[in-house]
This record gives sequence, structure tokens and C-alpha cells, in this order.
Amino acid sequence: MIGGAVIASAAPVFAQVQAPETAPGAAAVDDIVVTGSIIRRRNADSTSPLTVLGSEDLEKRGATTVASAIQSLAGNNAGALPDTFSGAFAAGASGASLRGLLVNSTLVLVDGLRGPFYPLADDGQRNFVDLNSIPASTIDRIEVLQDGASSTYGADAIAGVINIITRKNFQGLTVKSEYGVSEYGDGESPSFSAIWGKGNLNTDGWNFYLSGEYKRDEFIWNRDRDYPYNTANLTPTTGYDANGKLVYRTNGVINGIQGNGAFRGVSTATQFGALVRPYDPTNTTAQGPWQLLATNCPSPATPHTLTAEELRLGGVTNIAPGTVICQLDAVKEFRTIQPQNERFSLSGRFTKRFSNGAEAYVSASYYQNETDRVATPNQVALSAPPAVGVSRYIGTALTLPVRLKNGDLNPQNPFASQGQVARILASLYDIPSTSNLKNENIRVAAGLQGTFASDWDYNLRFTAGRSSLDFTRRGQIHIQHLLDVIADGSYNFIDQTKNSQQVRDYVSPDNVQTSVSEIVQGEASVSRALWTLPGGPLSVGLGASWRWESIDNPSANPFKGGPTDGWLGINSFYSKGDRSVTAAYFEIDAPLLSNLNLDVAGRYDDYSTGQSAFSPKVGVRYRPFEALTFRATYSEGFRIPSIAEGNSQVTGYAGRAAPASFQTLHGNDGYGQSYQLGLTTVGNPDLKPETSDSVNLGFVFTPTRNLTFSVDHFRINKNGVIAGGDSIPALNAYFSGQPIPAGYTVIPGVPNPNKPDLLPLPGFILSPFQNLNSLETSGFDFAATADFQLTPDIRWSSSFSATYIDKFNQSFPLPGGEVQVQHYAGSLGPCNVGGCLGTPQWRGNWQNSLDFGRTVLTATAYYTDGYQLQAEDYGDVIGRCVDANGKSAASANGTYADGVTPILCKTDSFIKVDLNATFQINDGYQLFATVLNAFGADAPLDPATYGGYQYQTAWAQSGAIGRYFKVGFKATF
Repeated sequence: MIGGAVIASAAPVFAQVQAPETAPGAAAVDDIVVTGSIIRRRNADSTSPLTVLGSEDLEKRGATTVASAIQSLAGNNAGALPDTFSGAFAAGASGASLRGLLVNSTLVLVDGLRGPFYPLADDGQRNFVDLNSIPASTIDRIEVLQDGASSTYGADAIAGVINIITRKNFQGLTVKSEYGVSEYGDGESPSFSAIWGKGNLNTDGWNFYLSGEYKRDEFIWNRDRDYPYNTANLTPTTGYDANGKLVYRTNGVINGIQGNGAFRGVSTATQFGALVRPYDPTNTTAQGPWQLLATNCPSPATPHTLTAEELRLGGVTNIAPGTVICQLDAVKEFRTIQPQNERFSLSGRFTKRFSNGAEAYVSASYYQNETDRVATPNQVALSAPPAVGVSRYIGTALTLPVRLKNGDLNPQNPFASQGQVARILASLYDIPSTSNLKNENIRVAAGLQGTFASDWDYNLRFTAGRSSLDFTRRGQIHIQHLLDVIADGSYNFIDQTKNSQQVRDYVSPDNVQTSVSEIVQGEASVSRALWTLPGGPLSVGLGASWRWESIDNPSANPFKGGPTDGWLGINSFYSKGDRSVTAAYFEIDAPLLSNLNLDVAGRYDDYSTGQSAFSPKVGVRYRPFEALTFRATYSEGFRIPSIAEGNSQVTGYAGRAAPASFQTLHGNDGYGQSYQLGLTTVGNPDLKPETSDSVNLGFVFTPTRNLTFSVDHFRINKNGVIAGGDSIPALNAYFSGQPIPAGYTVIPGVPNPNKPDLLPLPGFILSPFQNLNSLETSGFDFAATADFQLTPDIRWSSSFSATYIDKFNQSFPLPGGEVQVQHYAGSLGPCNVGGCLGTPQWRGNWQNSLDFGRTVLTATAYYTDGYQLQAEDYGDVIGRCVDANGKSAASANGTYADGVTPILCKTDSFIKVDLNATFQINDGYQLFATVLNAFGADAPLDPATYGGYQYQTAWAQSGAIGRYFKVGFKATF
């Protein structure tokens, strides 16, 4: 059962790994290889905690994709990447983050073999396997190993392993169709799947099946939900400062008026439409205030006439009272809760069992995942990584010239007749901003297993995979083309609706980025029982593996033709490289006594890039009596530096507020009150692998055959964690005028238009990837299952799973031998490596089913703990923020009202309940219905996140969507 099937003991009652799902008449396979082992056993013994998600469990929970099932795991925590994450570097993909150790420390396998990485790395750094690339209709079960497994699988298995096991025996035809829609009537999701198979592996000695599936998810727009998800104006949320003064959250409407009546000014407000300001011919001295260029505000913007009081409260002096500005709620108009997504897959498998017991298979799959996204139209004031904006390319602020290229007075410049240039801030609203990501994933695999020399089991496996991603961005502004149309006057800024499509296409040509990831892997292993110990046969396994992997992710914005041959707002990250790895490994299973078992394993990996690692693991199981089993493991693991970390450049952005002294110096005009700092990190080929050691201690108690309880304590230490350097010291040095620390470069940003001679805000901080720090996380896993026949006609089954993280600390070495420790459990952090997505201490789920024979009713409850909206790697002190009402409040990362006053400190916990019902009409037909988030729980307010607007997408997405209804049927022939 999802989250609850724990494999822990040598007693057959614990052998809860389900055999592959088969059609009637097919027999179960007794000998299996449990995830994390290379030794075939007659039962599903595992020293490590193992969660099994069977295909039937997926249906009971209404999970129609691999990603949706895995994202709900209790152990999936900080850094998880859902495919609805807005603004992610790895857009369109989904990755799991067991133990909160990020997607690059959770290894994802298909039938025990690796797949190609998603071509785009998470945050431009972390390579991972996209969970969306695996067809759901072919899944037999998903096994989740909840401790380190580098001794078996090598790199990236520090936090655990997710092994998706596909069917190998299916007969007949099963067709399934489903339709879903939210309670608001949007987000429609039709889906269809079919699987056809012939031949019974057990009686005919062979089986062949083909499977196909299609699924489409329509857009869900923020504007169609309630406050605060539907607007950029958050001033309805208020609080009180220490003096009892009412304060408001920020009004993020473009050119919006704040809750206190202040207008912040064009220096910090993104313009919709166009504002112009006259400057002398040298573009150095202002000749007048900013004014609206157009006579009317373009739809869907609305006009607003600025009052003297609004300007006074905002400290704005470069706009005259009575000036009309255009206001636009970009969240309402352009933001989506769910992008449009379309999935299609074809897969097949042929399995042959020979007379000598050997078994061979070959399989292939094609999976296409296409995602469409929308964004706010681009502005010509945006900056373009690696550290440059338009003003940097042309040497000064962007202007409309007095005369056009042909010598005529510029009709777009209202000050041309006075011989003045016009500085311009403009949104090119007539050019929609959209993106399309089309990922094609192809995988082939083959294997042969059997027995030779009477008692040697062998297993030969091979796989090859390719993931190709076409990332098409539309509506992005090409810098040189923008300068061209400004120079010749062919772009109409006054009334953009009059621009021809030809001009729009010239200013904004499609930006198409094609990235490819490939993998080839071969493995061979043998095992046998050598001799008999007091507890049973001692078994040994030996194996060898070779793997080649590559990524070619070229920059979408390389500036190859010069400093103006690029796009505004497109990150110039790239990653390219390939490598091979050869490995040898072993495993010993020693039943020392009838109630004491010892497992020892080890693996040595050697990379063509010069790194190597040995990963041992030791496990012990002790059963003092039939109902109780104690287990313990110790393992060492590693994560090889990703191809992106070795050869790349990536810029991430973090919200910051300048020191109060800096803002005072700039006249408190809003400049520096809130800004985006670019953190540019470059690849470092000299990186060493991250290493880890982990301990898992626990027990499983089975008082009856119907009940199982387990508790496990885990502790994982990671050393040499790879990250970009801590930006805080460099940032502090920049603002204080001190020398920038060695290895860092601070590039200034755009100067304050009101005070251009003063120190500008920092634009970008550059540093290489480094083995910087260590990380320790620890906590507890709890699981329980129950299965009772209440009456002759009613069966009740229940499973419970929860994870508690009591420690999630990073340690940074400081000069002089001191160590700085940052604590993230129960807080917004980590931010520098985790994106400020939060580390809740508790996550859990509880599923209950009542089986009435033909009808099965299931309720599944999910719980995620709230967390402090502070992060120590942002300079916060956890628990220090308390407002006048005694409520905790957040910090300057965007959750302070007006950038100063605390409003909110901690997110609420999130509880949702999903309901599912199936009705078996007869042996061939089944109806089913699902209600996700049945009680309409709202997503907790999280104003610091950026993956979803005001909420956390990894676990609270359904709270933003609301109730979601699905109905369908399944027919078996």
C-alpha cells in the first residue's frame, strides 16, 4: 500500500512486495530481487525500510501519473520539483527529493536501471530523472528504498531509491478512460489508456504486450480563484506594528498604489504601456518628469491619475501630479496555477521463458510530454544575464532618439521638436509571452536471467535512453532588433496595436533551444548460496556495471554575435559534457542464526572524469521473537558532481532588500526596497564528489498477521556539499564599501534614475561551484498497516505513513577554523541551494478502504506541517520575528509589508482528503470516481515561495485548485 507496506523481516508475514500484476490464470513469481539488493530470494526480506506502491493503490488514490503518486510520499520534502512549479529552470519536469536532500540525491530507476537525465538541470545545477517520462499504464509497482543504496547502484542514491517496476506478464485487453474537472469548471483533464497482451508466461512460456496512453490537462488561471491567489494586490492582508499602526502587505499591481496610499515610482514599478522622460541630447540631464507616452492605456490595463499625496507618500519627485499611469494586475491577467499539458506514450515488452528456467525480455517505450506556459509580456527595462541590461549594451539608459535613421524627426519621441531624447520604460504588450516545452523520451531495455552450473543465478541487463527537449520561447525581446526598430521608427510605442506582425516577429523572433540527454548502461551479476549457516544458506552476489551518460544543453542566450545579439530576460545558463563509469560490486547475505541476519555490500565506481568512490553498506536484522524484528543499517554513499556542476554557467535570482542606510542615502524613494539579485555560478571541473554516511535504526512489530507497525530513525551526513558560494559576505562588503572576498565578483546593477551618481544596487554576484559545506539531517519514519475482514462481506484495510525531520543543518567553515551552522528544519530554508521552498518537519498520509465486494470506498488524508517563513541562509534568526499581537512574522525576503513591518511568520499546516469509489459492474467492467481535496482545503499562505503564487506547489497545489472531480470506466476483455 502507498506509504505503508514495510518490508522488514525474515518472517513470511512481512513479505509484502506484491508480485507483478497479471491477468487471470497467471501465476505469481516467487523469486524476486528487492530494490537495493542483487540476490534473488524466496521472500521479500529487506534490512532497509521499503515502501511499495502497487498499481491497485495508485488507482485507489486517483493517481494517474508516476509523478503525482511519488510527490505525495511522506518522505518527499524540501526541494521536490512538481511539474506545476512556475519559473523552474527544469520547467515541465517533476523530480522527487527524499529526505529533503534535493532531486540530485534521489536515484530513480526503471526495472533497476537508470534512465536519461532531464536535459535541463534543476536550478541549472542538479541533474535528475523526470518522473513524467515513465508511462503509468505499464507499472506493476513502485518500490521506494528509504535509505542509502550507493553500495548497489552507485552515485545519487544518498537519500534513497525510487524503482519503478513494470509489468512482465499481461493477457487480454484493458481499456481505461477518465475525465476530470475542477469545481470551478476549469482544468479539464481527459485521459485514455489501453494495454493488450497475449501469451501466458507461466503456461505458454512467453508474453507480449503493447500499451498506449494519452492525457491532457487544461490551463487553470489564477484569476479564477479566490484571494490571495488571484491578484497581485495583497493590501487586504493587514497587521499592526509595534506602535499599533496599521500596515499592509505589498500592492504588486504594476504601477499600483500601496495600501498606505503611496506610489512607489517608476524606478521600482514595471511599466505596462510606455512612460517617457525628456533628457538633453547627451542623455545625462533630465528636462522634465516622466509621462505616459500613449493617449490611452492599452487593454487590459486601466488608467490612474496620480495625486500629489500619492507622490508625497511615496517620496516620488520625478513624476508630476496629474500624470496618468497605466495599472495592470499581471497575476490576474497572465498567471496560471496549472499550465496546459499533453502527454502521449507507447510502450511494449516481449518476455520469453525457456525450458531451462532462463528468462529473457526486451522492452521499448516512447513518452512525449508537451507543456505550454504563459507569462507577462516583456518589458524593455529587463536585464539579461550574465550581468547586463539594455543600458549596459548601449552605454546609457534606453532612449527614443530625436531623429530616425533616415534623418526625419522621430514621431515616437514627443520631445523631438525640442531636440530632447526620450528615455523610455515600456511593456511590449502587443507581443504575448509564451513558452512550449516538448520532451521526447525514448528507452529500450533488454535482459536475460537464469541459472547456470546448477546453483549460480545470473542476471544480464542492458538499457539505452535518450531525452530530447525542444524549448520554444515566444515573445522574448531581441536586443539588437529592438535597437533597430527604435532607430528606424518601425515599432509604434504610442499605439502598439498598429504594429504589423512582421515588425513584432522581428522584435521577438522565436527562441528555440534543443537540449539532449543520453545514457547507455550494461550490468551483469551472479549470485549463489555458498554454504549453510545456523540460520540458513549464506548467499553471495557479484556484479559489474558500465555506464555512459551525456548532456548537451546549449545556452538559449549565448550572445554569439556580440553584446546586443541576445534576448532580454532569458537566462544564459548552459551545460555540456559526457562521461563513463565502470563499477564492480558485491553483496553477502549471512543468516548467522535463525533470528539474526547480516547483510554486507560494497561497490567501487571509477569515472572517466577522474573521480572514484567506494561505497560500503552493512545491515543487521534481529528477531527476538516472531512478532518483532529490529533492523539497522550503516552505509556510505556519494554523489558525483553533475555534468552541469562541472561545465556550466547559471544565474539564479533571489529577492533582497538593501540595508536601511542605503535606502536612506537614496532618499527612501523605493530604490532598493525590494530588488532581484542575480547569483551567477560557473562550472568547476575540479569539484570532488559529495560523500555521505547514513545510519538507519528501527523495528517492525507484527502482533497479528493483520497488523504491522514500524518506526525507523534515520540520520544522514553529507560532506563536501556542492553549491555556489554564500553571497552574504560579498553583499555586505559591497554595501559597506569593503573589499569583495576573494573568488567573488560583484557587478553593479542599474543605477537609481533619481540619484544616478550614488552607489547602485548590486546586479549580480559571480562565483564558481565549490565543495563548501556539510549537511546533517535526521528524523523518524512511522508506518502502520491493518487488514481485517470485518464481516463476511466487508473488508477494511488501512495504511499510515509519516516522516518527522528533527534536524536539517548545514555547516560552513569560516576563517580561523570556526564553523557556522544554519538550521532549516521547520523553516523556509534552505534558500541558497533549495530555493526557499520550506522544510516542513512533519509530512504524513493515512489511507482507509472499505471493500464491499463489488464496491470499494477509499479515503486518503494528507498532512504537511507549517513552517517558519524565515531562513538562516538569508540572514534571519528563526523564531525571532514577533509582531505587536504576539504573532510570528516573516523577514525581508518579501513577506514584510512595505519591506519593513512583519505581517506573517509561519505558514499554516495543510490537510487535504481525497475520496475514491470503484464499482465492479461485472467481471469485465468497472466504474470509478475520485474527488481530490474533497473538503476544499485552501492552500496555506506562503508569500515567500516562487514556485506557486502565494502557496507551495509541492504539497499544497490541490489547495489552490480546489475540489477536483474525476469519473471514468475500465473495461477488461
